[in-house]
Amino acid sequence: MAAYKLTDANANKLFLYCNNILLIIPSLTFSSSKFVTLPDIALPDSKRITLKFEYSADNNTNGYRLDNFRITGEKMTSKVINPATNSIRLFISGHKILFPDFPDGTPVEIVDLYGSIVQSSVVIKGTTELKTDLKKGLYLVRVANFTGKILL
Repeated sequence: MAAYKLTDANANKLFLYCNNILLIIPSLTFSSSKFVTLPDIALPDSKRITLKFEYSADNNTNGYRLDNFRITGEKMTSKVINPATNSIRLFISGHKILFPDFPDGTPVEIVDLYGSIVQSSVVIKGTTELKTDLKKGLYLVRVANFTGKILL
């Protein structure tokens, strides 16, 4: 981070949002127009992160600029399902729905938006067949105690 003017230059003039949650930027004053490195800021655990950097006209009177971002962390590789999210990973391929996180024999229900079960099945080798007579539209897929959406 750097500033064109150095009157009251402070890193905490930056608003940093992660997944629409405002994070606290620690106070870091600087008196040189050279770039200063911000301290590490912990981001929340998430499969997908959206960052937004923002200044308001009122707090950017010094002409702040940002450069050379580095985001570090560990890639999530676990296929453990988190029941707190009540969601599942599923993919459609032709007339099959792929369920990479569920073992054989896991019950599957396809439900229309009226709440009617239009298909019941089980996971076999990570997939289940879709009925070919389902109308195009949005459906809910229940697998065990989890729910996902598909668009046909």
